[in-house]
Amino acid sequence: MRLKSILWSGCCLVAGGTVFTGTLLAGVPLSYWAEQLELPRDLELETLQGSLIQGQIDRVAGPGWQLEDVNWYLAADWPLTARGGFAISGQRWQLHLSGWPWRWRADVVPQPGQWVSRGASQSPFSWAGQWQGAVQLEGRANGCAQAQGAFVSNNLRLQTPLVAPFGQVTLTLDCQAGLLLRAQTRGEGQQLNFVADLAARRSRLNGHIRAGSPLAEPARTIGLNRGGGEQIQRGWRW
Repeated sequence: MRLKSILWSGCCLVAGGTVFTGTLLAGVPLSYWAEQLELPRDLELETLQGSLIQGQIDRVAGPGWQLEDVNWYLAADWPLTARGGFAISGQRWQLHLSGWPWRWRADVVPQPGQWVSRGASQSPFSWAGQWQGAVQLEGRANGCAQAQGAFVSNNLRLQTPLVAPFGQVTLTLDCQAGLLLRAQTRGEGQQLNFVADLAARRSRLNGHIRAGSPLAEPARTIGLNRGGGEQIQRGWRW
């Protein structure tokens, strides 16, 4: 009995010490972690505030993308519960994360009609048009295993670096074989399919843009249809 009591006390001590240490580390200012961690060279973080438990980053950006007003709150619950938000081209999105480290679920939901005030955008791309829908992600540890749902915008328009109306756009995620971002567009005289492999950092675009489509001139300007035809087939690495 005495051995069991000693073992139980030892386990409680280790567990308590782990929780205490984890809480202390999670409360360390974000600026400290940004200085200690080796971040990708093309990742930009601007104005970090708070800690891992509750914090905010004014801007997170990479090649061709940008998130604004990124914020989160980690609740003192078990299993883990966290809520956060961010903005893309001014529109707010919400994130809810729950579960255990070895099995978690995340829900990402755009907020139609909710916007953040912005100054001049530093992103090379900015968009006009509201997103709707929801995507649910399930995973284990630091990997995504399954994604369901879609985001839809009925009138999406690229604003910079040039104006290009894409019409209805459906955006989905596929994480069963890597992490793939898929987009399909349908508009006047055009239909495009875009796939980006986020892990391998490569993407491809195919479809057609007919003469007279609102996308025809923007496509010529940026050289999507180099041969002058209606068929589009391009690939990129970044």
